[in-house]
Amino acid sequence: MYEYYELNGLIHLHERFENLKAYKKHLDFFSAEVADKFLSIFELVTLGVYGEVDKETKENLAEMNANFFSTIARYRL
Repeated sequence: MYEYYELNGLIHLHERFENLKAYKKHLDFFSAEVADKFLSIFELVTLGVYGEVDKETKENLAEMNANFFSTIARYRL
């Protein structure tokens, strides 16, 4: 699920994934197909990651100065 909004001149983008496998699939696609264009348009200011991630994912996202937090809610659609 994707949501975005503008607040105080900043665009906030929220992405939610069913599990780590789905997130990794998204990250692989984003890195290969979208990242260069996206990052040429937007400046990444902060990156908050909620939920459990593996060591590899933490290391990859650390390059973007990610902050990691525990899951704040669980729900099923």
